[in-house]
Amino acid sequence: RNSIKIFFLKNELKLKKGQHSFFNKHEKELSDLIISKKIANGKYGININEMTKNNARTYEIKINNFQGLGGPSNAFYSLIIPGLGDKFVTGKYPILKTIGFFSSTGLGVYFKSRSRKNYDYYMNSISQTTMDKYYNKANVLNQIAWSLIGISTVYCIYDIIHVIKIGTYNKKQNQFTKKSLNQ
Repeated sequence: RNSIKIFFLKNELKLKKGQHSFFNKHEKELSDLIISKKIANGKYGININEMTKNNARTYEIKINNFQGLGGPSNAFYSLIIPGLGDKFVTGKYPILKTIGFFSSTGLGVYFKSRSRKNYDYYMNSISQTTMDKYYNKANVLNQIAWSLIGISTVYCIYDIIHVIKIGTYNKKQNQFTKKSLNQ
């Protein structure tokens, strides 16, 4: 009796390290078993029993453990760090989403501080020319800052909705898979 752990994601099987030789022998059977049952993406524990009958070797493959991808509650992770909820509902961490969010937010804060500094110069100016110069600079920087912060906010909301949508689908698939594995 042999036991292996696999990760099934988008019709592709992946293994834990150290199980490749055993897996290569049974990859087609495992793939057929999982795809034929139309079961959810996630982690599976699989037992493979080797049996010999009339000098013919056969294998009995059974799924004994299942852990599906995360549900809609993972949206809270995306609320804290945009992109983090995706890791739990898709199995992959989209680092560029997180970098994009924090870059946009950071630049928004930076431009807002520059806007505030130019506004202070405007308030302390004596001549109309310098007042106009600093006011216009402050106004443009303020618009850029709020645009970037708005982009970050919209992006964060989109990510939360995306995680809820995928997580809800996963939850239904996980329930279906658990039912089909218990039969």
